[in-house]
Amino acid sequence: VHRKQLQVRQTVRNMQAKMVRYNILTSYLLSDVPSSKYEVKFGARALRTSLTCYLNLSSTLDDEYDNDKQIDSASGHLPQYTKECQTKDEIMAYVALLHSSAVLRSEEKALPPSSAGEITSSLMEDSGSGWGALLSTFCKHVVASGNVAVGGCKSLVEKHPRWKWALTLACLAQEGNFQGYLKLLQKGPSIVLSSSSTALSKEEEVDNARFLLLARCCASHSLNLIRLGQLRRYNHSFGKGEKVAGKDLAQLLHFRDTDSGSGAKLAIEFCRDSGLPIVEKTVEESVELYVAMKSAPISVSKDGPIKSMCNPGRMNDCFVFGSCLEDTTSLRVDSLANQLNECVIQQRVEDWEDNVKYDDAEGSCSSINLFKIEARVDEDGVAIPSSQIIRALVE
Repeated sequence: VHRKQLQVRQTVRNMQAKMVRYNILTSYLLSDVPSSKYEVKFGARALRTSLTCYLNLSSTLDDEYDNDKQIDSASGHLPQYTKECQTKDEIMAYVALLHSSAVLRSEEKALPPSSAGEITSSLMEDSGSGWGALLSTFCKHVVASGNVAVGGCKSLVEKHPRWKWALTLACLAQEGNFQGYLKLLQKGPSIVLSSSSTALSKEEEVDNARFLLLARCCASHSLNLIRLGQLRRYNHSFGKGEKVAGKDLAQLLHFRDTDSGSGAKLAIEFCRDSGLPIVEKTVEESVELYVAMKSAPISVSKDGPIKSMCNPGRMNDCFVFGSCLEDTTSLRVDSLANQLNECVIQQRVEDWEDNVKYDDAEGSCSSINLFKIEARVDEDGVAIPSSQIIRALVE
């Protein structure tokens, strides 16, 4: 009887974890849809509900498996227990990233106070509105529900590497180390191989890619606020009136290129929204745009820029999906979506392809047959990834 009950709880927790991933993905994919067709607050409420349900269901995780191991320690359930602990670590990391986005929004003084309609307002933890709530939530859902021996809290943290990575991101943001935050968010958590393994399995590679992609979806709500904080540092560092090229700012603010100069264009537009003057400069018979730094503090006052800062929408697709390949003729996979489904995603849906060509060592051109990507743009203009990628992200 106990074994059947455990299997039922496993199934329910697994379904709820899928609901969390699904709601994180849809909240990001639909972030540009007009409020007349999609209410952000309803999506945020669905995400908040799925997170709460999963955490409540996982509160008895250790007790359930302790009892099961007393019945039959050789039943093969220990690997399943490990897998469930990894899933709980994943969900706890999403909770931490979403709460961090909410704190960053509430602390940003260059913007008006957050409204109830913003997604970050709905995703702040009940245990507090500041950074300390991250630890309170961990204690509530992990420490309080586990069998912790004396001095065992440190061990529990080590058993949750993804939550620890999310906490490190929160620490970097709180300290104002925005460049470190962006680099760590791009890199992802460190991967530790077991003593018996020399490389990750395909399943582990997919799981790591899925987590980082969904983690970036969670962090995307405050990505422009991080950039705003970094731009504020640059504005203080550079001299008054000093001009900085758009391509240089694109690199500093982590706007990745999807085509020639697109990162520089996004960086210029972002600086314009932040209230910095944009000037033209002729370089080698071509006109380039530069950002002029100023001595006055950065302030965002217009409705359009305020909205883009609070809800960046899909402007961060390239950063979130990791879709920009440094060299499309290389065998090296740089795309998170590639790791998920062995396929190349381009930001522009009409350019998505089902194979990659490359020159091998002999100089001949070969082809890698990849999964066909059936991408589409729906009637509301929402770019939807392939069904294979969505399935890999949710399951």
